[in-house]
Amino acid sequence: MQSYSLLINMLKNILAVKFDVLKLSREIADTGVKAFDAAHIACAILAECDYFVTTDKRILKYKTDRIQLLNPIDFKKEWEGLK
Repeated sequence: MQSYSLLINMLKNILAVKFDVLKLSREIADTGVKAFDAAHIACAILAECDYFVTTDKRILKYKTDRIQLLNPIDFKKEWEGLK
């Protein structure tokens, strides 16, 4: 019975995370970011990443205070400035 409870709790957590990703992805996609790109950004935000590095100019146009979206060159400059 205990293993069944553990399984149920794990499934609840998975579904909660999926809902959070879907909800945030939708908010990001509503700004014009493509759905799959929005999902990647949402996952990075929910994982509490500081940076999202990409060369996709459409993604770089998305503005948020929850994560820094940078191209690789700007990321390298940012990273070197932190040392």
